[in-house]
Amino acid sequence: MKNIIKINLLILGVIIGFSSCKKEEKPIGDAFSRKEGISGTWVVNRVVQVDEATPLKDERDLSEFYLSSIADELMEVKFDITNDSIIVKGGKGKNYFGASGIFKFVNVLNPGFSETAPDQVQVINNLGDTLNWKLLNPVREFDNQLGLQLVRCKLSYKFYFTRK
Repeated sequence: MKNIIKINLLILGVIIGFSSCKKEEKPIGDAFSRKEGISGTWVVNRVVQVDEATPLKDERDLSEFYLSSIADELMEVKFDITNDSIIVKGGKGKNYFGASGIFKFVNVLNPGFSETAPDQVQVINNLGDTLNWKLLNPVREFDNQLGLQLVRCKLSYKFYFTRK
């Protein structure tokens, strides 16, 4: 009986000893502003078409239809965070964004995290069309690359941009 009490006290002492050795958590800092990150003008540098119906998701590079050696012919997308507007200028190839509109961040699986952890940018263009563009990479103020993917039925289009 004495041995059982001693073992229980020993186990209790070990549990209390290990629970008091908790690591001190350091703050990780403020979250990055997604709006500040996407703000500015982006120039298209690559476009890829993806066949979503095939098991291997076959890709076709469409950059030759969108890129030009003349700077004025390159598609520019400007995200203005003062009024959440988007303006698209120039560009060869199909413009899926529309000429202008508004945008907002969306988290499809968890709408409560739309501003802090978005997975899509929703664009409502000047014609009233709503397009959900998947974010292919994080958008932070110091990032110079932006990837957006538009899924349309069995095809999707990946647009890669460089900050201007």
